[in-house]
Amino acid sequence: MSIYIDTNDARTQQEVTDLVSRVKAAGVAYIVRPLLTRKESISLLVTTNNPELSQSIINETRRRVMAYGNSLGLGSSLRLTTIAGLVMSIEGVINCRVIRPEGDIAVSEEVSVGIDSVIVDLRTE
Repeated sequence: MSIYIDTNDARTQQEVTDLVSRVKAAGVAYIVRPLLTRKESISLLVTTNNPELSQSIINETRRRVMAYGNSLGLGSSLRLTTIAGLVMSIEGVINCRVIRPEGDIAVSEEVSVGIDSVIVDLRTE
């Protein structure tokens, strides 16, 4: 069994190891290791036909994409169709194209995907 903690600090890892060793069932093998996170930058081309909503579209796009990224657990893939769907459901958006990354991000069960930035290029049609 692996126990993942969100730190690379050796002292914290040792403290967690000590705590787990006191409560684990006899014969249970475990390892405490740092959480591995693959950080991704998301770049989007978003089109609206309502320029009055421009700033709210940009803000809501960033909020929804970051929330999606923060909700991904260990081994969960980052899906471009999910990102595009989240953006397309925002009022005033008529099109969304994911520029970066160029494809879904699949990771192993020991890794999580995180989003460190969302760049929105908003165009008016």
